[in-house]
Amino acid sequence: MAVHIRCVYGNIRVDRLFIDPQPFLKHFDIDLTITHNDKSIQARQVFSIIGAMQEARIIVIVGMPGAGKSACVDHLTSKGYPNVYFGGIVIEETKLRYGRVNEELEKVVREDMRTVEGKGAIASRIIAKIEQLVAAGHTKIIADGLYSWTEYKMFKERWGANAVIVAIAAPRHVRHQRLANRPVRPLAEAEVTAREYAEIENIEKGGPIANADYTIVNNADEADLLAQFDKLLAAIGFTN
Repeated sequence: MAVHIRCVYGNIRVDRLFIDPQPFLKHFDIDLTITHNDKSIQARQVFSIIGAMQEARIIVIVGMPGAGKSACVDHLTSKGYPNVYFGGIVIEETKLRYGRVNEELEKVVREDMRTVEGKGAIASRIIAKIEQLVAAGHTKIIADGLYSWTEYKMFKERWGANAVIVAIAAPRHVRHQRLANRPVRPLAEAEVTAREYAEIENIEKGGPIANADYTIVNNADEADLLAQFDKLLAAIGFTN
């Protein structure tokens, strides 16, 4: 876990990012106050945060539009697990820029954020949200909507095997039918196709799906999907 430490200790002044701050902190009194995520905390708390980061497990749900990601996320959030939503970052930014949200504007904002801030722009903000949840005591978290190969690598570099990538897959015609029939923000065939192409060609979406740790095929109903999902979560020890 990387920690930015800004502190003054006697004649020593520190303002830098530590990939592993423990070797630095162990040389100082345990009551040393440092700054982490713009909050002043004691070194003892930093060790606690580091330990929690190492223990945290993140279920990262990936898949193409209409695959069934939202059903899996809703299933876990209904059980009390906190959820961070990649798309929510884009929606918030779109509202700030345009005062309204639609598929076309989201596409423009999503691609612009990655062009201007780098391919890991959205993931960086999501990782910060996860770190805040872990610091608050949560060790099992859902990440909904990871898109790109860059984001995949960022999560694996940060959490390793504790970032469990679960791909939800379904035949293309099934996904398109679901999106056309959904009650909120239904999408026409042309809209779905344009979105799919843009996501695959412009934001590397295929990589995380292809290289997921686990894949669930959702070609039946929601009950079947959630039964598969529960079985997987139990098998990897995420749920009891």
